Amino acid sequence: MTDSPSLGINRFGKLSFLVVDDFENFRLSMRQMLRSCGADKIELVAHATQAIQYCAYNHVDVVLCDYNLGEGKNGQHVLEELRHKKLLKRSSLFLMVTAETSKEMVMGAREYQPDGYLTKPINRAMLEKRLSALIDQRNALLPINREIDRENYPEAISQCLEALPRQPRYKTWLMKTLGDLYFQLGDLAHALKTYDDVLAQRELSWARLGRCRVLLANRNYDEAVDALRQLIEKHPDYMEAYDLLAEGLEKQGRPARAQKVLEQAAEHSPNAMLRQRHLAELAGANQDIAIASEAWRRQLPWARTRFTTVANITCHSPIPFLSSVRGNWRRSLRPGQRSPGSPLSHGEAF
Repeated sequence: MTDSPSLGINRFGKLSFLVVDDFENFRLSMRQMLRSCGADKIELVAHATQAIQYCAYNHVDVVLCDYNLGEGKNGQHVLEELRHKKLLKRSSLFLMVTAETSKEMVMGAREYQPDGYLTKPINRAMLEKRLSALIDQRNALLPINREIDRENYPEAISQCLEALPRQPRYKTWLMKTLGDLYFQLGDLAHALKTYDDVLAQRELSWARLGRCRVLLANRNYDEAVDALRQLIEKHPDYMEAYDLLAEGLEKQGRPARAQKVLEQAAEHSPNAMLRQRHLAELAGANQDIAIASEAWRRQLPWARTRFTTVANITCHSPIPFLSSVRGNWRRSLRPGQRSPGSPLSHGEAF
């Protein structure tokens, strides 16, 4: 093992690494390069399911995951599931490894924002340089992320405030984290002030989205929905804005329009599992069997089992879910009324 040439210290030695790739030669090559950088704890797995299972029972500091993992889940699905199930700590790094340039990959990468990217082919110098910069940032922000992992949000806020004058290079990260922490604590006034302070200096989409989230929490639904529409108009690829707009429309009592927003988002970025599930459930509640079926179908290639509750029925697959929706739909029809092909107006704009 070698030390980092820049500081004479080994950044890699105390960290645990997980390499996820369906090609054995690439996995072995990555292990060799990581070892030459000073890494010692390196686990290799071939598929998404193995990666998720390993993270469920082991602490991992750095995940290097290929986007294309063959049939089933891809790297985006792995990242989404690990974060949704909180199987990775805030201090852990997730790097997407890819030679892909498809729209689906680009949209998914924007949406779930891995900590970094590595483009194939990869050599040792590239790997060490990219990882060293990310590990340095990880170490600088480690005290804050540790408190967040412990759900000690007041202490994390204090540390963010202390770090702002000392670490100006991380100001954007610190302000974004502050807004999230205030919101988590229910301190909506300070969350709103944080986002407004950022927006007063620069128009940043994440700050605008955070402000809209606070507006929804304060039940200012109309203002939030209008602002989210404007945000999507300016940034049509900002998928989180679609999700929040759908939430706002649901709170306004407009589930049909909320469904249309999710349909549009799903067309932009079809690999987001949680959004597809939300769309399936919302379409089912709206008695739109065609859209609900399609949303469930899009989940099937990478998800054997899905859990959802509809009309107090817990379902383990889309089949009983759709059956229950059809049954509720038929019971809701008046005597002699025919079931329409689609109960919603699919031309309705949100």
